[in-house]
Amino acid sequence: NPVWEAIAERPRALLSVFGAYAYIPGHWNQDEYGVPTSYYAAVQLACDIEPTADEAELAKILEGQLGHFQPEGKHAPVEPGDNRYGKLLPSIRGLRLTVTGVRAKFKFGGNRTPQHREAVAEKLAERGTPLDREARTHVLRRLARQKT
Repeated sequence: NPVWEAIAERPRALLSVFGAYAYIPGHWNQDEYGVPTSYYAAVQLACDIEPTADEAELAKILEGQLGHFQPEGKHAPVEPGDNRYGKLLPSIRGLRLTVTGVRAKFKFGGNRTPQHREAVAEKLAERGTPLDREARTHVLRRLARQKT
């Protein structure tokens, strides 16, 4: 994998994540010919990278991931050795990231009037996709902060 060479040469990365993405049709913004937009949360993390191939470290990383994504358990223990996960560890590379900088943008109609944002929040509830619900939560939280 050419990524490993690049990391060895310069152990830095930019990790980008986003969520609460919702398309806002133009007719929600003004009249039927309004301009569409998007609501979203986006974060970029500048990181130093520490690669590891140490099997004990990898087992610790994988246990953490399994604990997060499979909290009910029901998986074999992740440990080095002659076992289900242990046999896979030599083919896995792990990365520990140390965050050195953060850039974030939360775009949820903050430039619009509270009445407009309340109307958009209602339309997001009506449309009701999981990301619409997430975006609506952000819109309403920001509205509540403005009222206090």
